[in-house]
Amino acid sequence: MATVRRSLVLTVALLLVFQAEAVERSELTPLPLPDLSAMEDATRRRLEELQERTTVLNTSGTDGELADAYGTLGTYYLAHHLMDAAEVGFVNAERLKPSEFRWPYYLGFIYRIVGKSELEKGAYERALLIRPEDIPARLHLAELHLTLGENEDAYRQYRRVLELSPSEVAAHGGLGKAAGALGRPKEAVGHFTEALTLQPQATIVHYQLALAYRRLGDMEAARAHLEQRGDKEIAYADPLLGAIEPLKTENIADVVLEMASNPEEHDDRSLALFSAAYLGDSPQAVGRIHQTVEMLTHAPPSLDETEEDSAPNRLVSARLHLAVAGLRLQQRDFGEARREVDAALALTPEMVEAILMLGYILENTGNTSEAVDRYSEVLEIDPGNVRALRSRSSTNFALRRNREAIEDLQRLCDLGLEGDGARARLAVAYFRLGELETARGHYLEALELNLGPSDEAQVRYHLGMIEARIGTDDRAVEEYRIALALGLDRVTARLDLGSALYRLGRYGESAETYRQVVEADPTNVRARRGEAEALASMGRSREALQLLDEGWRATPESVELLHDLARLLASADDPEVRDGERALDLAQRTLRAGTTPSRVETLAMASAEAGEFIEAVRLQRQVIRMMTWDGNLDALPKLEANLARYLAGQTCCAP
Repeated sequence: MATVRRSLVLTVALLLVFQAEAVERSELTPLPLPDLSAMEDATRRRLEELQERTTVLNTSGTDGELADAYGTLGTYYLAHHLMDAAEVGFVNAERLKPSEFRWPYYLGFIYRIVGKSELEKGAYERALLIRPEDIPARLHLAELHLTLGENEDAYRQYRRVLELSPSEVAAHGGLGKAAGALGRPKEAVGHFTEALTLQPQATIVHYQLALAYRRLGDMEAARAHLEQRGDKEIAYADPLLGAIEPLKTENIADVVLEMASNPEEHDDRSLALFSAAYLGDSPQAVGRIHQTVEMLTHAPPSLDETEEDSAPNRLVSARLHLAVAGLRLQQRDFGEARREVDAALALTPEMVEAILMLGYILENTGNTSEAVDRYSEVLEIDPGNVRALRSRSSTNFALRRNREAIEDLQRLCDLGLEGDGARARLAVAYFRLGELETARGHYLEALELNLGPSDEAQVRYHLGMIEARIGTDDRAVEEYRIALALGLDRVTARLDLGSALYRLGRYGESAETYRQVVEADPTNVRARRGEAEALASMGRSREALQLLDEGWRATPESVELLHDLARLLASADDPEVRDGERALDLAQRTLRAGTTPSRVETLAMASAEAGEFIEAVRLQRQVIRMMTWDGNLDALPKLEANLARYLAGQTCCAP
């Protein structure tokens, strides 16, 4: 019954969302009539028929009929890369019939091709309101979130896909990337491993697995996967985009050849993007392009032909190689893309688009330092190339070459491009270098931009981290809370808020903040330790003991919980909580995982609580020597006070 009620509520909600007011035909965007003269006769006639039908229905058809006419015409325009006209067709179709899934879905694809990220996001979100269980739409939206650095949002979308289809390879691959970006390499390894199990031919995943293992410190596993890395990305079905294929002209190769021969009208980037979108998987079209390249490259020269005379043929051949490279990149076939780009550069070594593609290929196949060199090569040819600046800055940023990244990021900001994330990354780079005031200034400037809630939440969180670092915890608390109110779904934000509240002596608020994390994830060690410490500071040692005991039994591998439990048993303010013998046993176990000043100090506390004062004195003197060697002189007064207690035969809790 509950399921039926939920279905009814969803149905009513969707009816309310998509119950559009009557649209005045005069309010629709006028449909552009692109030039069709270069198309095949049959294709041109078909498009002219659709245009005429749409015009007729605009005056005599129902909204539903006109919506379908605009949408159908939009799909044909899309198939022939007439993006502006296709966008108008789908926009009008969606206005007339907002309950139809296809129109916002195709709009999302168009905005992805032309690089309008916010419009793309909105289109896919509207599509998912209509069809929440559509896997390709949700994968596209998740991939966009990942591209924009919205890792928590990406994680949620990929997780939803797995709920709908537990064996969806692309979701496992995406979750691996999102988990890695969120600092959870162990989880990333699990998802990448599952993706390879389901689709072993996706050899690029070996590289992603290698990075995850490296972050876990398992260098042997990292090397093993690095040796197996390849170029094949994860593939998944996209039926709606597949439906566009039959609408494409059979002479798509002719269109590419014509574009390659007219660099004045079609620059290298436009050619590559067109080919990526429309060559598809047609071996015939690609074969014809290669035949043309072969003919242009190896045609016997005439007796009076000079090197200058053959230059146009070399340029066209290079652009054709670039066109096929664009297709291969769209297919995530980096090996074939590299071969095409190398061939293009052999013919025209200073072709900027080819060098940029080479940098992208190198970056995605693990050769990041060489990728930076290629982006630098572009900037030597064209110092103002924004794409090269962005690529070099983002690659140096990922490599943590902060000074180099700062130089390019500052140039991007000076060019007025700070809204694309350059200002925020500039702040992060300065933060990494420890230049906190400079980082804070850039974050504050980022807040002056027109940020969405997700981006502002990230900026607020990082401002909180800076305030905590410089000791202004009251401001840190304020920033963390704003970030969480804006929807930041990051566990570390709540943990950092709990820590800041504790340092301010607001133990009750701190404990409650940590409690929220523990309730969501009982295995979160940091949250459990933080709550226990806050409870103990409020004199609630019994509750702290129960919390630590439960946590250690649930995660017995946690040395941190074991240590905190031993210290509480040795030093609690409640004598009924203290247990010297058990504290001594647990403290000795912690040393098996390694000797640290804190663990030796806890063992000294436990020894004193168990009545072994001679051993407590020896251990306390060892701690003092260790702290002195480390230069941690601020801790010495408290350590020496406890030493005096042990010498007097008292525990660390003696008044």
